[in-house]
Amino acid sequence: MKGIVTLVLATAAAAVAAGTEETWLNAGSMDIHAAKIVADVPSSSFFEVPVSMFEEAERRLNSTATMSLQNYDVDALSRNRFSCAEGSTPFLVRAVFTNGSTGGFSLKRLDSALWVSHSSLGASTGTHRSALLVCLNFIPSVVYVTAGGAM
Repeated sequence: MKGIVTLVLATAAAAVAAGTEETWLNAGSMDIHAAKIVADVPSSSFFEVPVSMFEEAERRLNSTATMSLQNYDVDALSRNRFSCAEGSTPFLVRAVFTNGSTGGFSLKRLDSALWVSHSSLGASTGTHRSALLVCLNFIPSVVYVTAGGAM
């Protein structure tokens, strides 16, 4: 796991150093080993906002990395009948990817923070924005957004 964290952070740092900085990337001072709560967010609790609705999601996330949603917002930003389990709240969160043809998103809770990561195989096609709808049973204090891959 430590190797994956290092790879993802190194890839995000390389994108910044190469002058292709994406403002939605945020590796911050994330330290997975210092967190007291480390938990995967199940893949059944989130999905990527469809491309046809991304412009609206991007507008909503213009000045914030996450925002809580109402049920009618979830319906407006999705094509399927997605709903959160009792005791959880829907959030719209920033995400990025470097190769949309492969890989996938994974989400982790790190204490009160949310880590949104995309890992893929193959050459990067650049850093691209996306957005996720996610059901959480906590309010994220910060959202770390990273992306990386292997060739």
